[in-house]
Amino acid sequence: MSKLLSLSKWSGFILAFQLALCPSSFANDINTAEQLYEKKNFSKAFKIATALNAKTPKNDEVLGLIGKIHFRLNRYEKAKEYLQLAADIEPDVWGDLNATYKALTAFIYGDDETVKKTVATIDPGWVKTELTVLINPNGMKSRKSKKGRYQIYTDAGIQRTKGDAYASMIMDKIHDAYSKVFPFKMNPKVISRVYIFSTTAKFNQFNADLGSDMSHAAGYYSPQTKVLVINADPKGSNVNPYGFSRDAVDTMFHEGFHQFIDMFASNIPKWFDEGIAEYFGPSQFISKKKLRVGVVLKNDNNFVTRYQRIRESVRANDPLPPLSLNDLIKPGNKNFGSGSSRSSVSYAQSWSFIHFLLHSKSMGKKGKKLIKKYFTMLKNGQTVEEAHKATFGKLKLRKIEKAWRSYVLNL
Repeated sequence: MSKLLSLSKWSGFILAFQLALCPSSFANDINTAEQLYEKKNFSKAFKIATALNAKTPKNDEVLGLIGKIHFRLNRYEKAKEYLQLAADIEPDVWGDLNATYKALTAFIYGDDETVKKTVATIDPGWVKTELTVLINPNGMKSRKSKKGRYQIYTDAGIQRTKGDAYASMIMDKIHDAYSKVFPFKMNPKVISRVYIFSTTAKFNQFNADLGSDMSHAAGYYSPQTKVLVINADPKGSNVNPYGFSRDAVDTMFHEGFHQFIDMFASNIPKWFDEGIAEYFGPSQFISKKKLRVGVVLKNDNNFVTRYQRIRESVRANDPLPPLSLNDLIKPGNKNFGSGSSRSSVSYAQSWSFIHFLLHSKSMGKKGKKLIKKYFTMLKNGQTVEEAHKATFGKLKLRKIEKAWRSYVLNL
């Protein structure tokens, strides 16, 4: 269960207690809105909650729910406004939850002083623990990227090779690349935090301080705090002049996409999220300042590439045949796989389908438009089902699947 979900479950207990005191029609409506919120149907939940607010102004449970919806849609100023109104009406009910969201918002805005003051007022828990570590990570220094989008934290080992300046530069460059596919205006107050470690020991200790074990990962994105954490330990691999291996940079670009896209929407299906992250992962600099995206990594001495995996899956059903495109992208796909051969094929298939949409002659400009429209609907709070129905659900997928298979075999 995610930590953000645990926050909503706590507020759910508040709601259940209060419903007993409400007239039946109001109780039914607020209960419906809350259930829609839990199912990530934010647009419908918001519509019901705002209608209730018009009929029953200054009701703390309605105001609190509207605030939570705004937060999940990354509308932090509105979230802060409505949660504060709820806390003003019922401080015993909403006070600590309001302070928790306030601390998270301040952290996302890069306002560490407000984070310090706010976490001091909330009960012990993951927010207090993690934000305390993240605003002052042991043995790390920070710098803001040139374009001001990222706060980059690095240890002495990274700084020794000027890796902090390099990381700042490449994150700004990949952000530009993300923005070409997703040209949406980002909240100018938001700053993305990146933590980079020169050794596995330091990476593991940092995660232990956060209360987690990520020793299996080369890096990760945390949707709870919206931070990117990278283990840049080369582990014997060749490194560039700044001390970064190819794998470390790939991880930054892949996980960095999850961080970028989550600033707009948090209800993204796995095939779409991972497919585009894989698309950006192997991006390469072809000069000091020019980045090439959509790179097809055909082979690597250390691992089976996504290209190799999907070609063998399509050509020889090895290790498994790919899912039909309909099954891969349908809402609620439960056959993506996790830590298995199916997962490996699904990642490769998702990457190749995104590459097909963006680059194939058969799709032309239509592929990029589909991606943009699909994501815009998710960004606006509509469900995966609604977005799918209006975009990919309209396609003749059997015909497109034939073209995609041919594209894979001729990349």
